Amino acid sequence: MPLYFQENINLHTRLGIWKITEPESYFLKNVVPIKVIHHPEKRIQHLAANFLLTQLFPNFPQASIQMSASNKPYIYSSHYFFSLAHTSGFAAALISTQSNSGVDLERISPKPNQLSNKFLNPNEITLIKSNQINQQPDTAFTLAWCAKEAVYKCWGKGAISLKNNIEITHSSLHQISCNLAVENQQFSLNVHTMILEKLCLAWVLDDTNIFKHT
Repeated sequence: MPLYFQENINLHTRLGIWKITEPESYFLKNVVPIKVIHHPEKRIQHLAANFLLTQLFPNFPQASIQMSASNKPYIYSSHYFFSLAHTSGFAAALISTQSNSGVDLERISPKPNQLSNKFLNPNEITLIKSNQINQQPDTAFTLAWCAKEAVYKCWGKGAISLKNNIEITHSSLHQISCNLAVENQQFSLNVHTMILEKLCLAWVLDDTNIFKHT
């Protein structure tokens, strides 16, 4: 299956989504698994996301990927900064040659709305309910979840809480602004969001290099 979605964000950054229709054997011919996954559906999503890296950047050294202690994939001494995501039937990848990155992809569902108090504080819930997509609360809360996951991945060092360390300060259909409070510092990040049929996509770049890459 060709790319479901692709965007060249700037001269240094590419984003893509792959719709998974191929068997696992197809991806195993083209990529090296970087971790053991026993669940068949999760495993093929993982392989598809890694395959997508080489579709966005043909020279991407996929076989050199390692996993950090915080479970973030990276390549030692590489100029590629990348993030992966997947959901049922789809995989996403964001690659930059200049900036640390974070991407998340989720199918729109009632679950983030139902569990909103687990990852949002009361002020954030009020903000999201009052924004322009409140007519579709499942979409609004799924986007909020994606945005926080993207920031978490961009940070890349783990040991933070989506609810306590990442706060949404502005929410609209195409952008969610977040404050990340960590290591006695506070960072402001603008997360780009998009709806693609029944999918929510969120991505963020550390354009000012405020985070040190693992």
